[in-house]
Amino acid sequence: MTGGGARAARLMFHPSYSVRRLSLRNAGSSPRRIIRSRLIVAFLLAAASVLVQSTPAMASCNPNRTDDGHDYQVGWLRIPSGYQPRAVYADIKNYNPYMKSGSANTTAWVMLNLYPGWWAQVGWYKESSGTRQNFYDWTDTQAHGNIGFFAADTVGSYPTYKVSDRTSPGSFQFFHNGALIWTVAEKFTPARGAIYGETHTLANQMPGGSNFVSYGEDFTNAHIFFASSNQVFDGTTYGNTTYFDYNKVSTTETYIWDKACTQ
Repeated sequence: MTGGGARAARLMFHPSYSVRRLSLRNAGSSPRRIIRSRLIVAFLLAAASVLVQSTPAMASCNPNRTDDGHDYQVGWLRIPSGYQPRAVYADIKNYNPYMKSGSANTTAWVMLNLYPGWWAQVGWYKESSGTRQNFYDWTDTQAHGNIGFFAADTVGSYPTYKVSDRTSPGSFQFFHNGALIWTVAEKFTPARGAIYGETHTLANQMPGGSNFVSYGEDFTNAHIFFASSNQVFDGTTYGNTTYFDYNKVSTTETYIWDKACTQ
């Protein structure tokens, strides 16, 4: 548990770049055409090299830490003073963290929360087997979580995840890229919005590879709905900075990373 007080269920269960090569088979009759074609190929190969070098690899990183079985969360929290938060959404980079065999999952998500023990959240999910999925999770009684899964997004993509109780009174709804995924009965009144990465042992990599937004686990376009309108999320960052860290880029973007990793 982090100092932020956002609590999720402990879920125990469950760039390639190609260059199209130009054909020179008809160029024999024209030296200029051969030169021009070769120059085009050279240009495209150079451009490909630049693109590959400028696109950071989101490789899994073994942090080589003890399997302590404890829960860790890193991210940011917003508690609107005097208002009930009604929705939270963000574009979350889909990361591919290292997972110790047999460990619990690692996730990143948006959440509406009533501390302690009540939550409704949606985001991406990875198991120690390597299986990646998206998930939604909610409590029907205090600290009793329920979970559902849907198809994973591509690693490195930025789908929009949203949880809301605005559009269907008395219900929480979970959205992915604007599409409604699931609706459940609302069993608590949210008091907090949260956007976090989470893992359940130090042996796993917290999403994010280094203190650089292109390598980190990025939460961007982050907003929260209260006082009858969407507001920039502008939350307070939290996390165990002995092992992990965070950088608040703006009022709508924060990224996190695992200090044991370099990319």
